Amino acid sequence: MKSRQTGHTQEISAAKSGISICSGRRIEGNERPENKQRNWRTRCDPFEAVWETTLVPLLANEPGLTGTTLWEYLEDLYPGQYPERHLRTLQRRVKHWRATQGPAKEVMFRCFSLGAPAALSPSMTPSNQRIV
Repeated sequence: MKSRQTGHTQEISAAKSGISICSGRRIEGNERPENKQRNWRTRCDPFEAVWETTLVPLLANEPGLTGTTLWEYLEDLYPGQYPERHLRTLQRRVKHWRATQGPAKEVMFRCFSLGAPAALSPSMTPSNQRIV
């Protein structure tokens, strides 16, 4: 940009800074590449062969199983086929399964008493309030 501001051409400025002419034009025009969200997988799923047949029934019977436990189980069944670098993928799959198809979470509501209506009146002072 300094070279461009001193009056050099786009080609000379790009050559001095070590970038291409297209990059120089893009930078000078203040253009930014768009951040496009992709909606496709970039890799094949390493657990596709065993997810529905082996892992989902285990999770359905025992929903408390962790991704690490399931990975160790797969390592015992298929030694060397599922390396440890796939553990995080399996943990994400288990988390997604629990959120979408897993058992419902227990709902608890806090119960508390507001007391008698007289306790809420402004004429009562804190010294003579009763707990109901």
